[in-house]
Amino acid sequence: MRITKLHIILFVLSCFNPYISAQNDTVKYQNTDSLMTLESYENKVLDYSQLLKQKKEQALASRSKEKVSRSGYLPKIDAIGTGNIDLRNLDLWHKPEGVYHPYNYFLGGTVSQPIYAGGSVSSQYNIDKTQDRISVQNVLLSVDDIYLQADQAYWAVSANTEYLQISYRYHEIINNQYKLIKMKFDNGAIAKNDLLMITTRLLEAELGIKKAEAAYLLSYQNFFILMGYSPDDMPIAVEPILSEMHTPEVYSFETALEQRHDYRIAELQILLARQNKKLAISKYNPQLYFQFQGGWGTSNPNYGYPPEGIAIATLNFSFTLWDWGARCNTSRQMNALINSQKYYKQYVADQINQQLSNAYTNVIQLLEQISVADQNLQLARESLRLNTLSYNEGKISIADILSSQLSWIQAYSNYIQANYSYKTAIASYERALGEKSRGYQFSSGK
Repeated sequence: MRITKLHIILFVLSCFNPYISAQNDTVKYQNTDSLMTLESYENKVLDYSQLLKQKKEQALASRSKEKVSRSGYLPKIDAIGTGNIDLRNLDLWHKPEGVYHPYNYFLGGTVSQPIYAGGSVSSQYNIDKTQDRISVQNVLLSVDDIYLQADQAYWAVSANTEYLQISYRYHEIINNQYKLIKMKFDNGAIAKNDLLMITTRLLEAELGIKKAEAAYLLSYQNFFILMGYSPDDMPIAVEPILSEMHTPEVYSFETALEQRHDYRIAELQILLARQNKKLAISKYNPQLYFQFQGGWGTSNPNYGYPPEGIAIATLNFSFTLWDWGARCNTSRQMNALINSQKYYKQYVADQINQQLSNAYTNVIQLLEQISVADQNLQLARESLRLNTLSYNEGKISIADILSSQLSWIQAYSNYIQANYSYKTAIASYERALGEKSRGYQFSSGK
Protein backbone atom coordinates (compact mmCIF):
# COMPACT_ATOMS: atom_id res chain seq x y z
CA MET A 1 0.00 0.00 0.00
CA ARG A 2 1.32 3.48 -0.85
CA ILE A 3 2.05 5.46 2.33
CA THR A 4 0.90 9.07 2.11
CA LYS A 5 1.35 12.08 4.37
CA LEU A 6 -2.20 11.65 5.65
CA HIS A 7 -1.47 8.05 6.63
CA ILE A 8 1.61 9.16 8.57
CA ILE A 9 -0.40 11.78 10.45
CA LEU A 10 -3.06 9.24 11.34
CA PHE A 11 -0.39 6.85 12.62
CA VAL A 12 1.14 9.52 14.84
CA LEU A 13 -2.28 10.47 16.16
CA SER A 14 -3.12 6.86 16.95
CA CYS A 15 0.12 6.52 18.89
CA PHE A 16 -0.11 9.63 21.03
CA ASN A 17 -3.88 10.35 21.22
CA PRO A 18 -3.71 14.03 22.27
CA TYR A 19 -7.50 14.37 22.58
CA ILE A 20 -8.27 15.11 26.24
CA SER A 21 -10.30 18.22 26.98
CA ALA A 22 -12.19 19.07 30.14
CA GLN A 23 -14.67 21.39 28.44
CA ASN A 24 -15.23 19.53 25.21
CA ASP A 25 -14.59 15.88 24.50
CA THR A 26 -12.15 16.69 21.69
CA VAL A 27 -9.52 19.23 20.69
CA LYS A 28 -8.42 20.21 17.24
CA TYR A 29 -5.11 18.81 16.07
CA GLN A 30 -4.83 20.69 12.78
CA ASN A 31 -2.65 23.74 12.47
CA THR A 32 -5.15 26.58 12.76
CA ASP A 33 -2.52 29.04 11.50
CA SER A 34 -3.32 27.73 8.01
CA LEU A 35 -7.10 27.70 8.44
CA MET A 36 -8.93 27.71 5.11
CA THR A 37 -12.31 29.40 5.32
CA LEU A 38 -15.33 28.22 3.39
CA GLU A 39 -15.26 31.29 1.16
CA SER A 40 -11.58 30.79 0.35
CA TYR A 41 -12.20 27.15 -0.52
CA GLU A 42 -15.15 28.01 -2.75
CA ASN A 43 -13.02 30.51 -4.68
CA LYS A 44 -10.21 27.98 -5.17
CA VAL A 45 -12.65 25.36 -6.43
CA LEU A 46 -14.19 27.88 -8.85
CA ASP A 47 -10.76 28.92 -10.12
CA TYR A 48 -9.78 25.32 -10.83
CA SER A 49 -13.06 23.84 -12.06
CA GLN A 50 -12.51 22.35 -15.51
CA LEU A 51 -16.26 22.12 -16.08
CA LEU A 52 -16.61 25.86 -15.53
CA LYS A 53 -13.73 26.54 -17.93
CA GLN A 54 -15.45 24.36 -20.52
CA LYS A 55 -18.73 26.28 -20.12
CA LYS A 56 -16.87 29.57 -20.51
CA GLU A 57 -15.23 28.42 -23.74
CA GLN A 58 -18.62 27.33 -25.06
CA ALA A 59 -19.97 30.78 -24.22
CA LEU A 60 -17.07 32.43 -26.08
CA ALA A 61 -17.80 30.19 -29.08
CA SER A 62 -21.45 31.28 -29.00
CA ARG A 63 -20.43 34.93 -28.97
CA SER A 64 -18.16 34.38 -31.98
CA LYS A 65 -20.99 32.64 -33.82
CA GLU A 66 -23.22 35.63 -33.15
CA LYS A 67 -20.62 37.95 -34.69
CA VAL A 68 -20.45 35.71 -37.76
CA SER A 69 -24.23 35.84 -38.27
CA ARG A 70 -24.17 39.62 -37.85
CA SER A 71 -22.04 39.82 -40.99
CA GLY A 72 -25.05 38.53 -42.98
CA TYR A 73 -26.43 42.07 -42.96
CA LEU A 74 -23.34 43.39 -44.77
CA PRO A 75 -22.48 43.24 -48.48
CA LYS A 76 -20.33 40.31 -49.58
CA ILE A 77 -17.33 41.32 -51.70
CA ASP A 78 -15.45 38.70 -53.76
CA ALA A 79 -12.48 38.99 -56.10
CA ILE A 80 -12.58 37.00 -59.33
CA GLY A 81 -9.78 36.01 -61.65
CA THR A 82 -9.95 33.49 -64.53
CA GLY A 83 -7.70 32.53 -67.42
CA ASN A 84 -8.00 29.88 -70.16
CA ILE A 85 -5.61 28.55 -72.85
CA ASP A 86 -6.63 26.37 -75.79
CA LEU A 87 -3.64 24.03 -76.04
CA ARG A 88 -4.76 22.59 -79.39
CA ASN A 89 -4.45 25.94 -81.21
CA LEU A 90 -1.32 27.53 -79.77
CA ASP A 91 -0.15 28.41 -83.31
CA LEU A 92 -2.95 31.01 -83.45
CA TRP A 93 -1.55 32.94 -80.51
CA HIS A 94 -0.20 35.94 -82.52
CA LYS A 95 -2.83 36.17 -85.21
CA PRO A 96 -4.27 39.60 -86.10
CA GLU A 97 -7.51 41.03 -84.75
CA GLY A 98 -10.67 39.33 -85.91
CA VAL A 99 -9.04 35.89 -85.86
CA TYR A 100 -9.56 33.39 -83.05
CA HIS A 101 -6.92 33.56 -80.31
CA PRO A 102 -6.40 30.48 -78.08
CA TYR A 103 -6.58 32.31 -74.77
CA ASN A 104 -8.81 34.59 -72.71
CA TYR A 105 -8.69 36.10 -69.22
CA PHE A 106 -10.76 38.17 -66.85
CA LEU A 107 -10.00 40.03 -63.59
CA GLY A 108 -12.73 41.59 -61.47
CA GLY A 109 -14.95 41.31 -58.48
CA THR A 110 -18.55 40.99 -57.30
CA VAL A 111 -20.56 42.72 -54.64
CA SER A 112 -23.69 40.89 -53.49
CA GLN A 113 -26.25 42.10 -50.99
CA PRO A 114 -29.48 40.45 -49.83
CA ILE A 115 -32.14 43.14 -49.91
CA TYR A 116 -34.77 40.85 -48.42
CA ALA A 117 -33.99 37.20 -47.70
CA GLY A 118 -37.40 36.33 -46.32
CA GLY A 119 -36.23 37.22 -42.83
CA SER A 120 -33.60 34.46 -42.69
CA VAL A 121 -30.68 36.81 -41.99
CA SER A 122 -32.32 38.58 -39.08
CA SER A 123 -33.75 35.30 -37.75
CA GLN A 124 -30.34 33.61 -37.79
CA TYR A 125 -28.76 36.58 -36.06
CA ASN A 126 -31.45 36.60 -33.36
CA ILE A 127 -31.04 32.84 -32.87
CA ASP A 128 -27.29 33.15 -32.36
CA LYS A 129 -27.80 36.11 -30.04
CA THR A 130 -30.24 34.11 -27.90
CA GLN A 131 -27.89 31.12 -27.84
CA ASP A 132 -25.17 33.45 -26.60
CA ARG A 133 -27.43 34.53 -23.73
CA ILE A 134 -28.22 30.90 -22.96
CA SER A 135 -24.52 30.04 -22.87
CA VAL A 136 -23.90 32.79 -20.31
CA GLN A 137 -26.74 31.43 -18.17
CA ASN A 138 -25.21 27.96 -18.43
CA VAL A 139 -21.96 29.34 -17.05
CA LEU A 140 -23.77 30.87 -14.07
CA LEU A 141 -25.79 27.68 -13.56
CA SER A 142 -22.51 25.75 -13.37
CA VAL A 143 -21.24 28.26 -10.81
CA ASP A 144 -24.22 27.46 -8.56
CA ASP A 145 -23.57 23.72 -8.91
CA ILE A 146 -19.88 24.14 -8.14
CA TYR A 147 -20.63 26.20 -5.04
CA LEU A 148 -22.89 23.42 -3.76
CA GLN A 149 -20.30 20.76 -4.53
CA ALA A 150 -17.58 22.78 -2.79
CA ASP A 151 -19.70 23.37 0.31
CA GLN A 152 -20.55 19.69 0.60
CA ALA A 153 -16.89 18.68 0.26
CA TYR A 154 -15.77 21.32 2.77
CA TRP A 155 -18.22 20.33 5.48
CA ALA A 156 -17.59 16.64 4.83
CA VAL A 157 -13.94 17.21 5.76
CA SER A 158 -14.97 19.16 8.84
CA ALA A 159 -17.47 16.50 9.94
CA ASN A 160 -15.13 13.57 9.33
CA THR A 161 -12.37 15.36 11.24
CA GLU A 162 -14.72 15.62 14.20
CA TYR A 163 -15.81 11.99 13.78
CA LEU A 164 -12.18 10.90 13.84
CA GLN A 165 -11.45 12.89 16.96
CA ILE A 166 -14.38 11.51 18.92
CA SER A 167 -13.47 8.01 17.71
CA TYR A 168 -10.06 8.45 19.33
CA ARG A 169 -11.67 9.95 22.42
CA TYR A 170 -14.18 7.07 22.65
CA HIS A 171 -11.36 4.54 22.31
CA GLU A 172 -9.49 6.34 25.07
CA ILE A 173 -12.51 6.21 27.39
CA ILE A 174 -12.99 2.48 26.73
CA ASN A 175 -9.28 1.79 27.07
CA ASN A 176 -9.07 3.57 30.44
CA GLN A 177 -12.02 1.53 31.65
CA TYR A 178 -10.42 -1.64 30.26
CA LYS A 179 -7.22 -1.00 32.22
CA LEU A 180 -9.20 -0.56 35.43
CA ILE A 181 -11.26 -3.71 34.87
CA LYS A 182 -8.16 -5.69 33.88
CA MET A 183 -6.46 -4.63 37.10
CA LYS A 184 -9.53 -5.65 39.14
CA PHE A 185 -9.69 -8.97 37.33
CA ASP A 186 -6.02 -9.67 37.93
CA ASN A 187 -6.65 -8.99 41.64
CA GLY A 188 -9.63 -11.35 41.61
CA ALA A 189 -12.10 -8.58 42.44
CA ILE A 190 -14.43 -9.17 39.44
CA ALA A 191 -15.50 -12.02 37.21
CA LYS A 192 -14.01 -12.67 33.78
CA ASN A 193 -17.31 -11.80 32.11
CA ASP A 194 -16.73 -8.11 32.82
CA LEU A 195 -13.30 -8.31 31.23
CA LEU A 196 -14.66 -10.05 28.13
CA MET A 197 -17.42 -7.49 27.70
CA ILE A 198 -15.08 -4.48 27.98
CA THR A 199 -12.56 -6.17 25.68
CA THR A 200 -15.26 -6.60 23.04
CA ARG A 201 -16.22 -2.96 23.39
CA LEU A 202 -12.55 -1.93 23.08
CA LEU A 203 -12.21 -3.84 19.80
CA GLU A 204 -15.40 -2.20 18.54
CA ALA A 205 -13.86 1.18 19.36
CA GLU A 206 -10.73 0.27 17.40
CA LEU A 207 -12.89 -0.73 14.44
CA GLY A 208 -14.69 2.61 14.73
CA ILE A 209 -11.33 4.39 14.48
CA LYS A 210 -10.47 2.51 11.29
CA LYS A 211 -13.80 3.46 9.73
CA ALA A 212 -13.39 7.10 10.82
CA GLU A 213 -9.86 7.18 9.39
CA ALA A 214 -11.09 5.87 6.04
CA ALA A 215 -13.84 8.49 5.87
CA TYR A 216 -11.34 11.17 6.91
CA LEU A 217 -8.87 10.19 4.17
CA LEU A 218 -11.52 9.98 1.46
CA SER A 219 -13.08 13.31 2.35
CA TYR A 220 -9.70 15.07 2.29
CA GLN A 221 -8.85 13.49 -1.06
CA ASN A 222 -12.10 14.79 -2.55
CA PHE A 223 -11.45 18.14 -0.85
CA PHE A 224 -8.03 18.50 -2.49
CA ILE A 225 -9.00 17.18 -5.93
CA LEU A 226 -11.76 19.79 -6.31
CA MET A 227 -9.07 22.48 -5.92
CA GLY A 228 -6.67 20.74 -8.31
CA TYR A 229 -4.30 19.79 -5.48
CA SER A 230 -2.63 16.44 -4.97
CA PRO A 231 -4.89 14.08 -2.96
CA ASP A 232 -1.88 13.29 -0.74
CA ASP A 233 -1.25 16.88 0.40
CA MET A 234 -0.96 17.72 4.08
CA PRO A 235 -4.30 18.34 5.79
CA ILE A 236 -5.52 21.92 5.88
CA ALA A 237 -7.48 23.11 8.89
CA VAL A 238 -11.09 24.00 8.13
CA GLU A 239 -13.86 25.63 10.10
CA PRO A 240 -15.23 23.28 12.80
CA ILE A 241 -18.41 21.44 11.97
CA LEU A 242 -19.86 22.43 15.35
CA SER A 243 -19.47 26.14 14.64
CA GLU A 244 -22.65 28.20 14.46
CA MET A 245 -24.07 29.43 11.16
CA HIS A 246 -26.67 32.06 10.48
CA THR A 247 -30.21 30.98 9.74
CA PRO A 248 -30.94 32.01 6.13
CA GLU A 249 -33.67 34.49 5.36
CA VAL A 250 -36.95 33.43 3.85
CA TYR A 251 -37.21 34.33 0.17
CA SER A 252 -40.33 34.20 -1.96
CA PHE A 253 -40.85 31.85 -4.86
CA GLU A 254 -40.90 34.83 -7.23
CA THR A 255 -37.47 35.91 -6.00
CA ALA A 256 -36.09 32.44 -6.64
CA LEU A 257 -37.48 32.47 -10.18
CA GLU A 258 -35.75 35.77 -10.86
CA GLN A 259 -32.42 34.41 -9.64
CA ARG A 260 -32.50 30.84 -10.96
CA HIS A 261 -30.52 30.47 -14.16
CA ASP A 262 -32.25 27.28 -15.25
CA TYR A 263 -35.55 29.18 -15.25
CA ARG A 264 -34.01 31.96 -17.33
CA ILE A 265 -32.73 29.32 -19.74
CA ALA A 266 -36.24 27.87 -20.00
CA GLU A 267 -37.57 31.35 -20.87
CA LEU A 268 -34.85 31.83 -23.47
CA GLN A 269 -35.62 28.42 -24.97
CA ILE A 270 -39.16 29.62 -25.71
CA LEU A 271 -37.75 32.71 -27.40
CA LEU A 272 -35.31 30.51 -29.32
CA ALA A 273 -38.14 28.24 -30.52
CA ARG A 274 -40.04 31.25 -31.84
CA GLN A 275 -36.96 32.51 -33.65
CA ASN A 276 -36.39 29.06 -35.14
CA LYS A 277 -39.94 29.17 -36.45
CA LYS A 278 -39.26 32.46 -38.24
CA LEU A 279 -36.10 30.98 -39.75
CA ALA A 280 -37.91 27.85 -40.92
CA ILE A 281 -40.71 29.91 -42.52
CA SER A 282 -38.33 32.41 -44.14
CA LYS A 283 -37.51 30.13 -47.11
CA TYR A 284 -41.16 30.32 -48.19
CA ASN A 285 -41.11 34.14 -48.20
CA PRO A 286 -40.14 36.34 -51.17
CA GLN A 287 -36.40 36.62 -51.80
CA LEU A 288 -34.72 39.67 -53.33
CA TYR A 289 -30.96 39.85 -53.96
CA PHE A 290 -28.77 42.44 -55.65
CA GLN A 291 -25.42 41.70 -57.26
CA PHE A 292 -22.90 43.89 -59.07
CA GLN A 293 -20.05 42.43 -61.09
CA GLY A 294 -17.26 44.49 -62.58
CA GLY A 295 -13.88 43.77 -64.10
CA TRP A 296 -11.48 43.88 -67.03
CA GLY A 297 -10.51 41.23 -69.58
CA THR A 298 -10.74 39.78 -73.06
CA SER A 299 -13.86 38.60 -74.76
CA ASN A 300 -14.74 34.91 -74.62
CA PRO A 301 -13.96 33.51 -77.12
CA ASN A 302 -11.09 35.88 -77.75
CA TYR A 303 -10.70 37.33 -81.28
CA GLY A 304 -7.69 39.46 -80.49
CA TYR A 305 -9.51 42.69 -79.68
CA PRO A 306 -8.11 44.85 -76.84
CA PRO A 307 -9.34 43.92 -73.30
CA GLU A 308 -12.32 45.87 -72.10
CA GLY A 309 -13.94 46.69 -68.78
CA ILE A 310 -17.38 45.34 -67.87
CA ALA A 311 -19.99 46.35 -65.28
CA ILE A 312 -23.11 44.25 -64.73
CA ALA A 313 -25.83 44.83 -62.12
CA THR A 314 -28.23 41.97 -61.38
CA LEU A 315 -31.43 41.93 -59.37
CA ASN A 316 -32.80 38.47 -58.49
CA PHE A 317 -36.32 37.91 -57.21
CA SER A 318 -37.97 34.61 -56.25
CA PHE A 319 -41.19 33.59 -54.56
CA THR A 320 -42.72 30.18 -53.89
CA LEU A 321 -46.14 30.05 -55.47
CA TRP A 322 -47.10 26.52 -54.39
CA ASP A 323 -45.37 24.30 -51.83
CA TRP A 324 -47.91 21.50 -51.39
CA GLY A 325 -48.66 22.49 -47.82
CA ALA A 326 -45.01 22.54 -46.69
CA ARG A 327 -45.28 26.04 -45.20
CA CYS A 328 -48.38 25.15 -43.13
CA ASN A 329 -46.89 21.89 -41.88
CA THR A 330 -43.65 23.63 -40.98
CA SER A 331 -45.60 26.22 -39.02
CA ARG A 332 -47.51 23.48 -37.14
CA GLN A 333 -44.27 21.69 -36.33
CA MET A 334 -42.62 24.81 -34.94
CA ASN A 335 -45.73 25.77 -32.95
CA ALA A 336 -45.66 22.34 -31.30
CA LEU A 337 -42.01 22.88 -30.35
CA ILE A 338 -42.86 26.30 -28.89
CA ASN A 339 -45.65 24.79 -26.79
CA SER A 340 -43.28 22.05 -25.66
CA GLN A 341 -40.84 24.67 -24.36
CA LYS A 342 -43.68 26.45 -22.54
CA TYR A 343 -44.58 23.23 -20.74
CA TYR A 344 -40.92 22.71 -19.88
CA LYS A 345 -40.73 26.22 -18.44
CA GLN A 346 -43.64 25.43 -16.11
CA TYR A 347 -41.99 22.14 -15.19
CA VAL A 348 -38.80 23.99 -14.23
CA ALA A 349 -40.84 26.45 -12.17
CA ASP A 350 -42.51 23.57 -10.32
CA GLN A 351 -39.14 21.96 -9.66
CA ILE A 352 -37.78 25.22 -8.28
CA ASN A 353 -40.82 25.63 -6.06
CA GLN A 354 -40.37 22.10 -4.72
CA GLN A 355 -36.62 22.51 -4.18
CA LEU A 356 -37.05 25.86 -2.44
CA SER A 357 -39.82 24.65 -0.13
CA ASN A 358 -38.06 21.40 0.72
CA ALA A 359 -34.70 23.09 1.26
CA TYR A 360 -36.02 25.72 3.67
CA THR A 361 -38.13 23.20 5.58
CA ASN A 362 -35.06 21.01 5.87
CA VAL A 363 -33.02 23.91 7.26
CA ILE A 364 -35.61 24.71 9.95
CA GLN A 365 -36.10 21.08 10.92
CA LEU A 366 -32.38 20.44 11.16
CA LEU A 367 -31.92 23.52 13.32
CA GLU A 368 -34.39 22.00 15.78
CA GLN A 369 -32.62 18.66 15.53
CA ILE A 370 -29.34 20.30 16.50
CA SER A 371 -30.95 21.68 19.64
CA VAL A 372 -32.34 18.27 20.60
CA ALA A 373 -29.09 16.49 19.73
CA ASP A 374 -27.15 18.97 21.88
CA GLN A 375 -29.39 18.34 24.88
CA ASN A 376 -29.11 14.60 24.34
CA LEU A 377 -25.32 14.85 24.20
CA GLN A 378 -25.17 16.78 27.46
CA LEU A 379 -27.31 14.14 29.18
CA ALA A 380 -25.27 11.29 27.70
CA ARG A 381 -22.02 12.95 28.83
CA GLU A 382 -23.29 13.37 32.38
CA SER A 383 -24.71 9.83 32.40
CA LEU A 384 -21.34 8.44 31.30
CA ARG A 385 -19.53 10.38 34.04
CA LEU A 386 -21.89 9.24 36.79
CA ASN A 387 -22.02 5.61 35.63
CA THR A 388 -18.24 5.45 35.41
CA LEU A 389 -17.95 6.61 39.02
CA SER A 390 -20.71 4.25 40.15
CA TYR A 391 -19.17 1.23 38.44
CA ASN A 392 -15.75 1.96 39.86
CA GLU A 393 -17.38 2.05 43.29
CA GLY A 394 -19.15 -1.26 42.57
CA LYS A 395 -22.67 0.20 42.61
CA ILE A 396 -23.73 -0.81 39.04
CA SER A 397 -22.96 -3.65 36.63
CA ILE A 398 -20.66 -3.62 33.60
CA ALA A 399 -23.72 -3.60 31.33
CA ASP A 400 -24.78 -0.20 32.67
CA ILE A 401 -21.48 1.49 31.97
CA LEU A 402 -21.20 -0.12 28.52
CA SER A 403 -24.66 1.17 27.74
CA SER A 404 -23.75 4.70 28.83
CA GLN A 405 -20.56 4.60 26.74
CA LEU A 406 -22.51 3.55 23.69
CA SER A 407 -25.13 6.23 24.35
CA TRP A 408 -22.40 8.86 24.54
CA ILE A 409 -20.77 7.97 21.21
CA GLN A 410 -24.16 7.70 19.52
CA ALA A 411 -25.27 11.05 20.94
CA TYR A 412 -22.05 12.70 19.83
CA SER A 413 -22.30 11.15 16.34
CA ASN A 414 -25.90 12.35 16.04
CA TYR A 415 -24.83 15.83 17.09
CA ILE A 416 -22.12 15.93 14.41
CA GLN A 417 -24.48 14.53 11.78
CA ALA A 418 -27.13 17.11 12.63
CA ASN A 419 -24.60 19.94 12.27
CA TYR A 420 -23.27 18.54 9.00
CA SER A 421 -26.77 18.09 7.61
CA TYR A 422 -27.69 21.62 8.68
CA LYS A 423 -24.70 23.21 6.96
CA THR A 424 -25.21 21.26 3.74
CA ALA A 425 -28.93 22.06 3.92
CA ILE A 426 -28.04 25.77 3.95
CA ALA A 427 -25.88 25.16 0.86
CA SER A 428 -28.80 23.38 -0.83
CA TYR A 429 -31.12 26.25 0.09
CA GLU A 430 -28.72 28.76 -1.42
CA ARG A 431 -28.53 26.56 -4.52
CA ALA A 432 -32.33 26.47 -4.71
CA LEU A 433 -32.31 30.28 -4.63
CA GLY A 434 -29.47 30.67 -7.12
CA GLU A 435 -27.98 32.93 -4.47
CA LYS A 436 -24.25 32.26 -4.71
CA SER A 437 -23.83 33.09 -8.40
CA ARG A 438 -25.39 36.54 -8.03
CA GLY A 439 -22.01 38.10 -7.35
CA TYR A 440 -20.19 36.17 -10.06
CA GLN A 441 -19.28 38.30 -13.05
CA PHE A 442 -18.97 36.76 -16.48
CA SER A 443 -19.53 38.04 -19.98
CA SER A 444 -18.97 36.03 -23.16
CA GLY A 445 -17.86 39.27 -24.83
CA LYS A 446 -14.69 39.41 -22.75
